[in-house]
Amino acid sequence: MPPQFYLVSTLAEVFADGAGAAAQQRRVRALAQGPFGRLVVRPRPLPHGAPAGWTVLTYEGDESRGGAKGRLHRSLVKFEQGGVASEVVLQRNFDIFTEIPDDCASKL
Repeated sequence: MPPQFYLVSTLAEVFADGAGAAAQQRRVRALAQGPFGRLVVRPRPLPHGAPAGWTVLTYEGDESRGGAKGRLHRSLVKFEQGGVASEVVLQRNFDIFTEIPDDCASKL
């Protein structure tokens, strides 16, 4: 669920700004045709530092995966028995339109 949550949350940010449909379509198109559209969402667990009861899943560019110091690109996930995610909190402190390098074709 975290990769799906990541993508849906990202689209929700585009639609939450209150812009008209045409502006929202342009923003979604810009995401799809820019570096974000070439990314593959592949979370990996961070083995330490998670609050009790949570798991930290990191994405490419997070400081723990070679990104700049302080860059957060991760999800906090609370899993129920059986591995079902019951809560997900996306942490991303950079602009997906302007701060994803052009050369990161298959990373996120």
